[in-house]
Amino acid sequence: MSVPRTQTPATSLIERYTAVTQSTDKDVFTNTHALFQAPGYRGIYGGATISHSLSAAQKTVPPEFYAHTLHCSFVAAGQSDSPITYRVRRVRDGKNFVHRQVEAQQKGKTIFTATLSFVRDGSEGREKLEHAVNMPTDVIAPPDCPSEGIDERFPPFESIRYPLLRLGSASENRERQWMRARGRLPDDPHVHQSALAYMSDSYLVGAIARVHSAKDSPSNRPRSIKSKMRAFPGSASDMQEMRRYLESIGFGRVADTVSQVSEETVRREQKRIDFVVSLNHSMYFHCPSAFRADEWMFTETEVPWTGGGRGLVTQRIWGKNGHLIATCTQEGLVRLHSQKDEKL
Repeated sequence: MSVPRTQTPATSLIERYTAVTQSTDKDVFTNTHALFQAPGYRGIYGGATISHSLSAAQKTVPPEFYAHTLHCSFVAAGQSDSPITYRVRRVRDGKNFVHRQVEAQQKGKTIFTATLSFVRDGSEGREKLEHAVNMPTDVIAPPDCPSEGIDERFPPFESIRYPLLRLGSASENRERQWMRARGRLPDDPHVHQSALAYMSDSYLVGAIARVHSAKDSPSNRPRSIKSKMRAFPGSASDMQEMRRYLESIGFGRVADTVSQVSEETVRREQKRIDFVVSLNHSMYFHCPSAFRADEWMFTETEVPWTGGGRGLVTQRIWGKNGHLIATCTQEGLVRLHSQKDEKL
């Protein structure tokens, strides 16, 4: 089922942040909005290059085609001091599937590559197989309080993270959160796909450290309800409703110790992470034309494997109605802090 498309003024920062501008060459694009690089970080936010590559490739395919897979490699860290050029290669145009490759360059060097596949809406036929993993039943969606979409004091999307769900070993532990784009996006499914691609890189690869109860970077440590409320502009009744919700899910707690692992044991065994860096990112859109990125979406993240200085993260994303809308995988490079280094 397709969502009808209408053109509306940009009322959401994330729409600006994912937009690309076409050059005189119809297959070459640059980022429209200035790139964001958080203080102290080695490069720009990776979700920007993911979403820009998708936005650029989308502009080279017919409008009835939607991305169903994208596979990305982070080659080098992008910087915020200069624009990024996205070159699209038209690999194949078929009746039901279209394939594109995108190379992102900055200052003459390749920093990112992506391979994308698009499927024609309605091409699955009348008879089809269908099943999906169900969304957990023990979670409740946040209240639908309105959010400010174009105020640059706030991030372009918002998230509410649950305490780490400890079910046993690192491979069994789970991270959960709700997220949505701020403001209201136009009724164009391509815009919603790009917005979700932008959000998909948030709070993902760091799960490698967190499921091991390793000390993570300050930016990923649990926030207090008081500090979180600053990012939820709204009426007094909206704010009160959101505060009650955050309290009900235990927002800001370190973990839910389902497996009866004591906090003392966790602290004793805790390791310190020097850094975690994304190496690659894959995304599968299961119902690309039937979801809204500006409505609450639920994510559950697990880390099935770590080893060889790397880790693999898997994340499922459901719409508020319980439909599985996307699955992400990301491999990251992880380095532990050496006690030997402390003595040098």
